[in-house]
Amino acid sequence: MPCDTITTQSVALAKAIPELVESAMKSLGMQIIHQTAANIKARTSDWTYITWTAGQGLTVQGNNNQKYITQVTKEYSKQAVLWAAKRAGWTVQQIAEDKLTVTRR
Repeated sequence: MPCDTITTQSVALAKAIPELVESAMKSLGMQIIHQTAANIKARTSDWTYITWTAGQGLTVQGNNNQKYITQVTKEYSKQAVLWAAKRAGWTVQQIAEDKLTVTRR
């Protein structure tokens, strides 16, 4: 793919919690450039734009779309598990890069 080509892809995070989407984006080093209660737009270091819209999900414009979709989806999942465990009063341990263990206190 030529370097001047921009493609758009989207993934279903339509019912995501906005605060967790924001947290996931920030933890991946993305810069939030616009945010409302129903929309978050971030920019990566390579000028790829990632937009989350309530009811629609995640849209990526730029290069390496699948990479960013995977990163945001994984990080959002991690943030959601931590959030839910905290609300339930459970403990979370990260046992590998992509593995968490949740236990009841």
